Amino acid sequence: MTKFTPLLFGASLGLAAATGPALAEIDNLSLQLGSPFPEGVYLSDIDRFVADELTKRSDGKIEVDLNFSNALGSPAEIIPLVGASAVGLGGVVTGYHVGEMPFAGLTNAVPATFESDTVLDITETLYTENETILAEFERLNLKPLVLRHLPQYTLLCTEPVRTMADLKGKKVRSYGAYIPQMLEALGATPVNLSMPEMYESLQRGVVDCVYWTRSLTVPFKLHEVAKYMSDLELGAINAVTLFTSVDNWNSWSPETQALFNEVAQEAKEMSVPMTQEVEDAALKVMRENGVEIVEFEEKEAAMAAIPDMLNLWVEQVSERSPDLAASAEATANQVRELMRDANDS
Repeated sequence: MTKFTPLLFGASLGLAAATGPALAEIDNLSLQLGSPFPEGVYLSDIDRFVADELTKRSDGKIEVDLNFSNALGSPAEIIPLVGASAVGLGGVVTGYHVGEMPFAGLTNAVPATFESDTVLDITETLYTENETILAEFERLNLKPLVLRHLPQYTLLCTEPVRTMADLKGKKVRSYGAYIPQMLEALGATPVNLSMPEMYESLQRGVVDCVYWTRSLTVPFKLHEVAKYMSDLELGAINAVTLFTSVDNWNSWSPETQALFNEVAQEAKEMSVPMTQEVEDAALKVMRENGVEIVEFEEKEAAMAAIPDMLNLWVEQVSERSPDLAASAEATANQVRELMRDANDS
């Protein structure tokens, strides 16, 4: 796997053991951190790691107050709140914001494209080198700090789904601009639901399946109401990204920035192995509670039915904003090159 270490996020600079002048130059900060996920979900452990390490490595000069489950602002509110520095650190699911950040949301919004072990490096490169994405961040006054991933999505269902015929007409939980189109290509009927709505929707038959990850099934207790987990893999994504405002970032000393870069890089690197541990534990819990891992017998047919999602992204960005058509094509080509490099390494 190719490793990218762009300057925006930075490699480890050894500040964990900093003393004397370096520590003296770290700013005194009291920051609120807003996460869209509940406290008990493992993705929130990365927020906790960031908060704890910033405090420890700054010798208490940086304090971070953790707030979960959109307590500091809804998904619709969090971008302007962070951009205005009203929330010091905010988790943003970039794919929810097609209007504000169509390019920055690419690796979160587009399914059936990315792999678990490379999606974060690809995202990091885009976030530091792609001029259109940098312009989005500048316009929104946002500075990305921490990346984390969600592994291969699949389908968790209330009855077995083994073939394309089984998928036809199934009501499947969806979200965003591109996942519904993938599901329609597979013959399913997308139903947009928020995360808190999934349990009751499965229980009441509002949906037959949810488009979801194994790693998050147990924390959301979905294994209680859906007993069939497909082995059909539909792509990994860059999950919630932690941002601060550009104004905040520029006001911090170089030593403070270096400390944030160091902790952010370590948080990103721990995301994949942490997720694998959680997935292994979740599968054990699911099996103990009667969940069957169902083999999808027509994987090749399913993949053939799904359109090239990068091409679809280019087409739809270009339709919404014709002036961005050339940038969209260039960005898709950049992503393809990064994926080829990763596969060749």
